[in-house]
Amino acid sequence: MGIYHKSVIGDRNVQIALDELKQASWMGVDFIVDSVTTTGGQKTVVHEYPNSNVRTIESLGKFQNGYEVNAIISGNEYFNLKKRLTDALTTSGVGVFSHPFDGKINCYVDGNYTLVESDRNIGVATISFNLLVAEDKKTNPKANVPSTTVVANQADLADKASVANIANLTAPISSVFTAAKAKAKQVADFVNDKKEQATQAKEAISEVQRNIDEFTADIVDLINIPAQLGVSVIGLYQSVQSLYTQPIDRLDAMFQFFNFGDSDPVNPPNTTASRVGLNQFTNVLDNAANCCALSQAYRVSADVTYDSLEQIEEVQQILEEQFNYTFDEVTLNDQLTSGASQEVIDAFQDLRSSVQAFLNDAKLSAPRLVSVYTPEVPAQIIAYQYYGDSTKRQDIIDLNAITDPSYVEGDISLLTEQ
Repeated sequence: MGIYHKSVIGDRNVQIALDELKQASWMGVDFIVDSVTTTGGQKTVVHEYPNSNVRTIESLGKFQNGYEVNAIISGNEYFNLKKRLTDALTTSGVGVFSHPFDGKINCYVDGNYTLVESDRNIGVATISFNLLVAEDKKTNPKANVPSTTVVANQADLADKASVANIANLTAPISSVFTAAKAKAKQVADFVNDKKEQATQAKEAISEVQRNIDEFTADIVDLINIPAQLGVSVIGLYQSVQSLYTQPIDRLDAMFQFFNFGDSDPVNPPNTTASRVGLNQFTNVLDNAANCCALSQAYRVSADVTYDSLEQIEEVQQILEEQFNYTFDEVTLNDQLTSGASQEVIDAFQDLRSSVQAFLNDAKLSAPRLVSVYTPEVPAQIIAYQYYGDSTKRQDIIDLNAITDPSYVEGDISLLTEQ
């Protein structure tokens, strides 16, 4: 005998078996529905006129459909289901509502939910909540969202500002030239270390190695011609991207280039002219290397096809942390300490704003990661139950690193459909 829910129809109390009610879900959390009421219609304005029986009705278009859902949760997973559903109902953004009759629909939560529990029916609760259908993104105009071309062009401008900043350097005097040469070689060694971590074709690795060798062989000349030093640093960093075919891999590679010079010892005090020259050379080169990695990361971040909203937010956080590291507010007050000119700062602030707008727009249509509990079933069944498409089995396996797809049980991650 199943668990029973008491519902009132007219004046009669009717016992309805829960397992006979329809199944639905919100953001991947399954529940039983007692009822789903659909709301919709036309938006109208009625115009009344004084001293007249005439009135006109103006149509302002149709209302987006909404749903008043009365859900029931029960069973052995009662407390877990209750927590997961209430968490899902307080999560912002678009989610997938699996309607018991109309299929999967993108919706927003509209207002509060109401949870009713009773000591007369332990282990059973009703949750009432309202959903609004999300607008069709095709009819939602985009306001000033930068294109990938705009981002790429601004990355070029940021690189040019960095090169111009290095070009203003004065070559270190002979007493500290050896130290400056060692600092410049750190760039080549840094790139070489990252190259060794790549697993791309030998031809691509060989090309990067040639660039490293040329940079190392020309270090003396590059230090004496700072503008060319800046161009060569950018060329080195750009060449590393040829080691990766996928944009997301190129982005991850650029993340590995962040924080160049972070492990260097603290510069000695500027007690002599030679020390001033060496410290300025070191700071500007550190800043140029970090600017180059940041501009390349900004550029490629607009080329990535992201798997989920959470992935975009993670990328945004990493980029923002690196921007703050590169252009620290304290050191920016002293160009000698920061190594960054105002032109560099302005160029990167423009690039940063464009990428933020680009990624914020991408988040509007990105799938969202949700956690769902599943009893022991094959991954293929989960794919069919959640997506209505058993061919998405492999996506579930890859997302959760499942080793045995014939036996899946417990909390797993799924992506909501766009």
